[in-house]
Amino acid sequence: MAKHPDVEWGPYLPISIVTTLHAARIAFDLRKALPKNEQTPLLQGLFAFYTLSFGGTTTSALLLANPPGWLASNALLPIYTLIYLAIFKSPFDVVFQLLNFLGPLTELVLSIGDCISCTFAITSMGVEATRLSSNKYIASSYVGMLICGTLSGCGGGIFTDAFQLTRRVWAFRTPAVYSALGSDMKVCFSITSLYVFTTSPFAFAKYLGLDAAWFPLLSAHEAKTVCCSVLLGTMLYRKCFSPSTDLKTQKMKAH
Repeated sequence: MAKHPDVEWGPYLPISIVTTLHAARIAFDLRKALPKNEQTPLLQGLFAFYTLSFGGTTTSALLLANPPGWLASNALLPIYTLIYLAIFKSPFDVVFQLLNFLGPLTELVLSIGDCISCTFAITSMGVEATRLSSNKYIASSYVGMLICGTLSGCGGGIFTDAFQLTRRVWAFRTPAVYSALGSDMKVCFSITSLYVFTTSPFAFAKYLGLDAAWFPLLSAHEAKTVCCSVLLGTMLYRKCFSPSTDLKTQKMKAH
């Protein structure tokens, strides 16, 4: 199972930077979404946090009959748990208050990490995992690529919204995505479509009856870079000009 890009903090802290920032983004947003001074029971909070973090990629992996990435890793769950505890349970609430104090810098750094993680989830754990399926019909299914890619990017938020996991008392309701597509769902679907198209443009040209030379063919690395840039620009724009956007009601990551 694919893992996050292995760029670590250093030889004395062999932990993925992207993993750390992604976990911090989820925990920080989850903490801000809760009513002020409300204490969530530890296990309940962790379950909501794990759902936001891994719900999408886990669903995608199960659809493809693959083991979820967190299940095949000895480090992923402990790292996420420690970061959750740091933001929710640190002495004198120092970690959360520091992140709040840094304000725009916190948003920029966490958004960059979240963007890389989301791009990786959509492309590697969604689209590429579908293409690498041992079932030849699934491996060639563009419908499967689009569904698994989109779910990997925003599935955790859909489940969190459906079961209202950010509230003290959980209850099932019709997910908001079924009444009106949220911006997170649209963004994840667009990024998935962009990646699928740029890495296999000839197939689309054939379907559309157009000259394949009109469409650029990108390598997986090039396509991921383009997708990450588009997603980061979209994410920063929303943070700057749409501050009222609710916490991951349809996504974001998790993945």
